[in-house]
Amino acid sequence: MPRLRSTPADHVPSLERTLAILSAFQGENLPQRPSALATRFGIPRSTAYQLVRSLLVHGHLENAGRGYVRLGPKFLDLLVAYQRQHQHPRRSESAALSQRGHLQGRLPADAPIARSFLWNPRLTDMVDCRRLSRPAPYRIGFSNASSANPWRIAMLHGMLHFAKRHSSRISRFIVTDAEDDSARQSADIESLLREKVDLLLVSCNQASQTDAALAMAAHAHVPVVAVDRRPTRDEHFLSYVSASDIALGRITAQWLVEQVGGRGTIFMLAGIKGSSPAEYRGAAASEVFSQHPEIIVTDVRYTDWREELGCAFTKELVRQHGIPAGVWCDSGLQGAGSMQAFLDLGVPPSQIPPHTGGDVNHAFQLADRHGIALAAVEYPAWMGARALQTGLDALSGRIIPRRVEVHSQIIVSQGCETPSVRADILVGDYARWDRPADFVASHGLGDAYSPDRFHVDHLQ
Repeated sequence: MPRLRSTPADHVPSLERTLAILSAFQGENLPQRPSALATRFGIPRSTAYQLVRSLLVHGHLENAGRGYVRLGPKFLDLLVAYQRQHQHPRRSESAALSQRGHLQGRLPADAPIARSFLWNPRLTDMVDCRRLSRPAPYRIGFSNASSANPWRIAMLHGMLHFAKRHSSRISRFIVTDAEDDSARQSADIESLLREKVDLLLVSCNQASQTDAALAMAAHAHVPVVAVDRRPTRDEHFLSYVSASDIALGRITAQWLVEQVGGRGTIFMLAGIKGSSPAEYRGAAASEVFSQHPEIIVTDVRYTDWREELGCAFTKELVRQHGIPAGVWCDSGLQGAGSMQAFLDLGVPPSQIPPHTGGDVNHAFQLADRHGIALAAVEYPAWMGARALQTGLDALSGRIIPRRVEVHSQIIVSQGCETPSVRADILVGDYARWDRPADFVASHGLGDAYSPDRFHVDHLQ
């Protein structure tokens, strides 16, 4: 979708005002408020509401609940008409196909490059996979640490959908679930190796049992692509696909420090002890907090990325230490529980301390509904599909990065940006009121996706 230049409202032609409105709906086609669109593009509010009503009537927009709108089924017709008017037939065709693909759940290959990659001062190691080249179709196994929380379910759904779409190249896609038991995951990996898989995808906690099983994969010359949770030893995988856990930890901790004015007590609620995302995020956050002597961090509590444990630990910490200046969570999975704990304790919403942690819809809904200051760095669930794509590239004999990082958005409550942390999107615009609390917006499966109704045949 082209971004239009900022022009005084009285000089913007009607069609370009319309396109200005529609240009706000990018990426995941997140719902927007008409008043926010008017402010963003300098359009009089009455004019914006008239345009929105007209677009709703013609199907270019559709209602998304609670005063929100989003792109409707007739949007592409308007985009193509606009681009033809401006005599760019090839560009209009490719743009329409790109947008159609995104809305229908294509892997967002057109997403921006991860900023942690662009700013990385070191060169990226590349792996020449010509020795691994073999003809399709392939047998592929995925050893999953667990599907115990909404984020992991969204990641798995993305992988299943990607495998379905590439069924001409994948003869069988076998998934195991270790339920966060390292011994069981070791047995799962051995079972997949007995299935003679051509490629092994793995998301595992760091443990000696899984190290031993992955050593067996190396001995059997089965290439391994890790995703999300990183194995302990580098020699046990070909490539690792994730977002930057260190950047996530640093950015959210720096935002929290600036929110609280560099002083006060901070609660730290992490994920699963021994998992690479939790350990790296926590270490990066602690690195930030340690540079501010007036920040006092209580002991780190591991919540297993469960909302109920985030709630229980927060209530316990409040009893021990009182209301903190802020709460650092490495994910909204437990962050939603922490915010709910303050509400349960009767703390007025205006006095609930600022929180960090995204991923799950409930965290954004609570923050938006109660006016709680929140900052999050997206940890895109579509990295699972990206890992599967990376594995197919390896089996095709291509050169692939040793480390693949996916792009993450920074999400901050309105009015809560700090000098160091600016929002890509506001919490109120990211929250989905037309989806359940366990919805994960970074799924990459298009706007039709809902976790409770997911079936690979239901998505195009």
